[in-house]
Amino acid sequence: MSPETRRAIADLLENPRFEILPLKGAEAKVDALPAGTTVTVTSSPTKGLEATVELAQRLAGRGLRVVPHLSAKQMPAGRLQEFAGRLLAVGVEDVFVVGGDATEPVGDFQNGWELLEALAQLGHPFPNLGVPAYPEGHYLVDDRTLTDALLHKQEHATYMVTQLCFDADTIARWLGEVRDAGVTLPAFAGIPGVVDARRLLSISVRLGIGDSVRFLRGNRESALRLIRGGYRPDRLVKRLGTMARDGYVDLEGFHVYTFNQVAESYRWAVEAHERAEADRRRARRLRSPARRGRHTTAPPRGRVDTRPAAMSDTADGTTADQQGFGPADGPGTPESPRHTTTTRAGGRR
Repeated sequence: MSPETRRAIADLLENPRFEILPLKGAEAKVDALPAGTTVTVTSSPTKGLEATVELAQRLAGRGLRVVPHLSAKQMPAGRLQEFAGRLLAVGVEDVFVVGGDATEPVGDFQNGWELLEALAQLGHPFPNLGVPAYPEGHYLVDDRTLTDALLHKQEHATYMVTQLCFDADTIARWLGEVRDAGVTLPAFAGIPGVVDARRLLSISVRLGIGDSVRFLRGNRESALRLIRGGYRPDRLVKRLGTMARDGYVDLEGFHVYTFNQVAESYRWAVEAHERAEADRRRARRLRSPARRGRHTTAPPRGRVDTRPAAMSDTADGTTADQQGFGPADGPGTPESPRHTTTTRAGGRR
């Protein structure tokens, strides 16, 4: 693995976001996270927005950078200003606006766009606004409509987060397509954390039958892969790091779906980041002239081949297993490099 790949992986793991569910005991789950860590708190039709806002308030009081999910279909228009005020009072600067999974709205908004507009009418109280994105599509909405929605939402939103996806090539193809369509929002790749199958099934029961059915129906392949056994995201992260190195994806970082296995997912992220940084430093030392010796081979004279090299899992000829990240996700390379210029998420433009 080249130093450039290691740097790309380390950069993507620099400041990951960790998503938790507002279930009983969720607050204790974040004990493993140091102050300043970004934690997103989901909303659920069975739990309601009050549970999300209350947990966000408590976590913000512990020094965490909290990003509550505000579900449009659960939001009564008369309570939007109240919820915003409560979140602002504890220092929340970032909210994630979703349409919501409820079949019929229980609030006054039909979709995420309407809620974004309502927040704008309040004077844009939050400098950072995130919206969801769907590399594998949505079971209720066609792809063209999803892309059009992102184009509209970027008038107010400052970044987007992909839904859970296991396939790096799918993420790369989707990101290239929406970039070509004019979507410029900085993107975080949604990846699973370290997940135990029994834990996932337990959470599914606690979320309620309706939520579980919606999750399985909307994320069938992802759900099956999780339920078949435990999961670690090393291969996916390495593949995305390789693509980032070669300019096939432009990502801000990772959004980790923990399914409330926060300690395990955080430990994995820290260790993966430290490993990538250590490997990069080691490779740089080995490649330095002082370590190679005084007699170095001069580059060949004449015309230099400037054609881009074909993508490979490792640039130095070693296998992925030898690098500590496991085998590559599989064959397949996007057909052409994608846009590499990105706007850092961090405020309204």
